[in-house]
Amino acid sequence: AGSILVWGDDAFGWRFASVIFGAAGVVLAYLLALRLTRDIKVALVAVLLLLVDGMYFAQARIGMLDIFGTFFALGALYSLHVFLAGVPERGAWPIARTGLWLGAALGFTGGIALGVRSYSNVIRAARRR
Repeated sequence: AGSILVWGDDAFGWRFASVIFGAAGVVLAYLLALRLTRDIKVALVAVLLLLVDGMYFAQARIGMLDIFGTFFALGALYSLHVFLAGVPERGAWPIARTGLWLGAALGFTGGIALGVRSYSNVIRAARRR
């Protein structure tokens, strides 16, 4: 709704936010691949594959809600990896941040009940760690 307020209630305003989130998703995919492999070439190949994927490109340019869920799911994966690869004494913020990313992803896809269940499973696993 923000892009419609800024750019107007037309095709450009409808699609602007999804294009921005699509571009940010490419950056998140790069950061995730780089963090997982620690190899710039592999991260660039991962992003190249994402960019030539017709579904990602289409979702990012036609203004559907799926690109927002994909962006937040990538953020959740990145945040979860940071939590799992980090030092256990860092407190609850990294896992809570992962839950916020997951909540936003599920909010756009409509799976709120699944998100609550998944978040409680992640919290239980973090307490056992």
